[in-house]
Amino acid sequence: MWYSNNGGGFICIAHWLHRILAGPKNTTIPQAGLDTMARDGQLAMLITKAIVTNTSIDPSGELIYNPISFGFHNGTPFAPTFDWLEPPVDKIINGRHDAFTMRMADTCQPFALTPPAAPLFDPKKTAIVSNGRCASSCSLFSVTMAKEEGAKMVVVGGKDGVQQEYCGTVGGQSTDFSTIDTSVKTTHLKNNSLAPPDFQTNSVQGITWRLGFGIQDPTQPEEWQNHPADVNLHLTPDIVNNPIAIWEQVAKTVL
Repeated sequence: MWYSNNGGGFICIAHWLHRILAGPKNTTIPQAGLDTMARDGQLAMLITKAIVTNTSIDPSGELIYNPISFGFHNGTPFAPTFDWLEPPVDKIINGRHDAFTMRMADTCQPFALTPPAAPLFDPKKTAIVSNGRCASSCSLFSVTMAKEEGAKMVVVGGKDGVQQEYCGTVGGQSTDFSTIDTSVKTTHLKNNSLAPPDFQTNSVQGITWRLGFGIQDPTQPEEWQNHPADVNLHLTPDIVNNPIAIWEQVAKTVL
């Protein structure tokens, strides 16, 4: 597989790719991603309380804090009236107390389409090639394929002598200011003293809203762990801007 400058996309697509490539097994069912936790601040708690107290506010789960979009880490979905931000889990990070939610899972499965009954490829004989600029869903897919399935990770380019990482921001779910602000306004909390003001400019602010628990160290977010490429494929005149030549080189050195 090949990707470059991939900022991410839909989380459930990352689950789907992992599931169809690796097949049905304990690393892909009931979910093919990471357990996660979200920040659990006072405003977030008020938003969630409003949603679960009056489910008519968001019956279809459009708001990011709606519990019907998530589930327990065993795959059981949250009920529409379940206040998943209570009680907050206190963590000390860099000497500072921060509140997070319970450990939870995505509810991507069962998929809308029936996945194949067998893996498409042997994951250990699969190479994922990129320039290392891979974030969010791209990272979630790459991390699970590398650390759980043994896929080989190849980074093209980079400085000689410097170990390349095959992904950047892992997160667990990325969002932005407008999405959070929509939840604030829909639950009629914009006048609350904790609510942020509107942007005065045509701006975009990205937010890593959830952190995924690590695979090799499940006590810490995957975000904080290393992701070294198996192969640092240096660009040479004969392969630069030539994807076919890059794949031929990958086949010789990796597969």
